[in-house]
Formats: sequence, C-alpha cells, structure tokens
Amino acid sequence: MGEGAGEGCYLRDVIALADEELEEAEPLLGKVMEGGKRTGPDPSLEDLRQRFRAEFACLPEKHKALRSPEKYEVQVSPRLEQLRESISQETKQHEITWRTGPADLRT
Repeated sequence: MGEGAGEGCYLRDVIALADEELEEAEPLLGKVMEGGKRTGPDPSLEDLRQRFRAEFACLPEKHKALRSPEKYEVQVSPRLEQLRESISQETKQHEITWRTGPADLRT
C-alpha cells in the first residue's frame, strides 16, 4: 500500500496483509491471475507508459536521482509484524522440540 503525503504524492509504502485497510493508504497491487488464468486483458504499452509517468510524478524528487537517491521508506503494517513475530516464536518452539525431542521419548 502506498501512503500519501498529500497532493497526490507518495510518502512511503506499507507492506500489509491483503485484507488490511490502512488510513491514508491505497492498495498498489491488484489481482491479475485467478485459477491459473488472467483476470483481464494485458495493458497496452501506451497504458503502461502512462501509468509509469503518473506514478513517477507522485514520487518525491529526492527519490528520483540517478546517483545517490534518498532511500524510499517501506514499513511493515502492525498486523503483519504481529503475524511475523507469532510465526517466528512458533518456529523457534518447534525447533526446540525437534532438537530435544518430546519429553516422553527422552527417557
């Protein structure tokens, strides 16, 4: 999702879960495949050019430099970070169990 800085410009990107809706943010990705099939026709080269021009125009100038551009901020949403942490903890617990074995098999 891209978060705006007002006036149609980008401030940062936020990586979020598909069902999350964040204030002042709009999804940047859309479904293009479903069931192994394209959901719509391929965009024309001219459509792709226009989309690039429009999106590039929204990017602050400090990020457009060819040499040493300022880094563009990308954040992880709180819900996605909670999910990552939960999975990390669960994985660590499974690793401990796998290495030591279940208590009833250690005797």
